[in-house]
Order: sequence, then structure tokens, then C-alpha cells
Amino acid sequence: RTRVDYLFALRNIDFHSQVKYDNNKASADGFTEPVSQNRIELFLHADRFLTNKFKTALSMRSLHVMQNESYVLPQLRMDYQFKKINLQFFAIAGKNVKYPSLNDLYYRPSANLDLKAEVSESMEFGSIYQKSILNDNLHLTSSATIFYNNIENYIQWEPTAFGFWTPKNLKSVETLGAELFVEVKQSTGKVKKQLNATYSYTSSKNYEKQHEFDESRGKQLIYIPEHKGNVSLGLEVQNLSFLTNYQFIGLRNVSSDNEEFLPSYSLLDFSICKSVRFKGKNAMELSVGIKNLFDTEYQAIEWRPMPNRNYFIKIGYLFRK
Repeated sequence: RTRVDYLFALRNIDFHSQVKYDNNKASADGFTEPVSQNRIELFLHADRFLTNKFKTALSMRSLHVMQNESYVLPQLRMDYQFKKINLQFFAIAGKNVKYPSLNDLYYRPSANLDLKAEVSESMEFGSIYQKSILNDNLHLTSSATIFYNNIENYIQWEPTAFGFWTPKNLKSVETLGAELFVEVKQSTGKVKKQLNATYSYTSSKNYEKQHEFDESRGKQLIYIPEHKGNVSLGLEVQNLSFLTNYQFIGLRNVSSDNEEFLPSYSLLDFSICKSVRFKGKNAMELSVGIKNLFDTEYQAIEWRPMPNRNYFIKIGYLFRK
């Protein structure tokens, strides 16, 4: 990979230009012969404050997959900030592409040489709020985002009757949803605390039949849950830290007609970490923990059970400059 960046300013506009060349080669038992893929990307980004509160940014990316296709991918972003109350709103609209990887195209027996590039048009609106209270001892950060994507030739890996997965194109897919994030952090005092919570809702549906008997039209894509959530609580006392993490994964469909599904599940993990600092900045960390504390039986992929309650010990050494 080769990459060159150049930054400059002109008439109160900040520019960032970039040229990137990627040469990917692969040779393995799953490939019938060594294969390669060359890509050239040209990128130009410009942003400017129209007022002290309103900022706009325009990006243009050109992707050339050599001996194949070329794409021009624009993106526009606008930000407006209410500085007195630390509230920011943003809007993003753009176009993107996901070109099939070497595994998608060539790895046997899963490969699909007929795959097309996944091209999407997207919109995103959101807000970010930050607040410090209790004499700046407690910091609150929250964000809310809604998004929409219209995707042509969506690349989806699907299981086959022969026990392996293979990638296919879905002609027209629409995804829309919302994401919420909250962080409360206290980084002063004898006991440092941090609470994080996230929630996401995703509707991801196929809107065009692949063949006459296709029953996936208007149905949620396989293995994409509509609801996901996560809550973590961390405490730090001198060189000892405690972390509790709760994760929720909603129902996931495993058939394109949504007749078969995997149930939702929740996981709770807990760990303790002891940090020992040496002279200088280096340190050693010893962690012990329990994953899946309530011994939940669940499957991330159908017919592939995940571990029940399990334990781990981790030793790490940190080299710091």
C-alpha cells in the first residue's frame, strides 16, 4: 500500500488531498491460482466555517479498480453548534461503494465470480451533547443519530445446503434506523467511574425479488437484529479496575422469508484488572474474568452453539515511549 497526503488552505477553506494505491495479492489452498487486485483512490476534502457556528464540508473520492470499474463518490456534511449549551447538530449525505474482496470473488468453494460492486446512497442526521457538572468532576456525553441507506447489489453471505457460505448480490436493499449513546464519566477522586450505554434499531430489508419464487421481498435480512443494546460500568481504584458489561442481541432471522429465526439473548461479563507500573512508563496488567456469567445458551450462527459460562486469565505488558 502506498499513500500520499497533502494539506493546504486557500481563502479560508481547508483542503485535504490524498492519493492511495493498494495492491492486494493472495495465494492459498482455497485459491485455484494466485490472484491480485489493484486499486487507485483519489480523494479531495474541503471544509469551511461559514459562521463561527456553522461548518460545511465537501468530499470527493474517486475509486478505480484497475481492469474493472471506476466510481465517483461525493459526500456533503453540515455541522451547526450551539456553543453556549454544548449542543451540536450534523447532517451527512453521500455515496459509497463496497467492491468485492478477493475472498468474495475467488476463494473456493464459496467464491462468486459474478458478484457486482455494492453501491449505496446514504443520509444521516444526528446530534451530540456534552456537559460538565459538579465543578467539572462529572462529564456527560450523549448522541442520537438516525440514518437511511439505499443499496444496490448488496453483498450478502448466505449458507448453502452443502455446509459452506457463499456471497450473493441482492438487487435492492434499504436500511434505516437509529442509534443512541450515553456516557457518564468521573475521572477525578479516589474512585474513578465510567458508565456507557448504547442502543441501536436497524431495519434492513430486501425490496426486489431475485426470482419468481423469492419470498424475501420486504423482509428483514438474515442475521441482522432489529434491536441491539449494551451497558458497561467501569470502576478504577488506584491500580485496580473492575468492569461489568451487559449485551443484548435481538431476534435474528436465519431464512430470507423470515419464517425461521434465532431467539434474542443477553450476556453479562465481569472482569478485574490489576496494573503494576515499573520504572519509566512501562506496565504489566493481569486480568481475570467471567464471560457469560448467567450461563446463557445461545447461537450467534444457526447450529453453532457459543460457549456457556467461561473464565479467562490475561497477562499483558505495555511498552510506552
